[in-house]
Amino acid sequence: MIYVFAGDNDYLINFEVNNLINKLNSSNQYFDVERLDGESLSVSMLKENLNTYSLFSPKRIVIIEDLDKIKDISEELKDILRNLDESVELIIKASGIDKRSSLFLLLKKQNNFKELKKLSPFDLAKWGSPYIKENGGSISTADMNYL
Repeated sequence: MIYVFAGDNDYLINFEVNNLINKLNSSNQYFDVERLDGESLSVSMLKENLNTYSLFSPKRIVIIEDLDKIKDISEELKDILRNLDESVELIIKASGIDKRSSLFLLLKKQNNFKELKKLSPFDLAKWGSPYIKENGGSISTADMNYL
């Protein structure tokens, strides 16, 4: 399965990725989690990594950060995604990709695509209040708006 989190809200992207990892691990399966940095990755290294099997777990979660930094990824990504092994849950964090690029358009076609933008003050209050309550805190609407 392929999950894509795009946008300029790094906090929400990391929040969603961590929730997804917890959800996948709570399904009574243990996943090896591997993080790859696009800054130091080539297309061939990415392909090799995605086709490697884990010795400790039948399933793996591979998180790719800064996908757009991988040289020549736009031409190869369609093949990589099409040939992804079923034992790999691929999470792509795409925070710096230009929305007009072919890479962004390809990622947007994925079923599990989420774009997370910076929140307006109103949306931030709407998001923050339930978050605080879920974590055992309480805050008034006036205080939330003040923050």
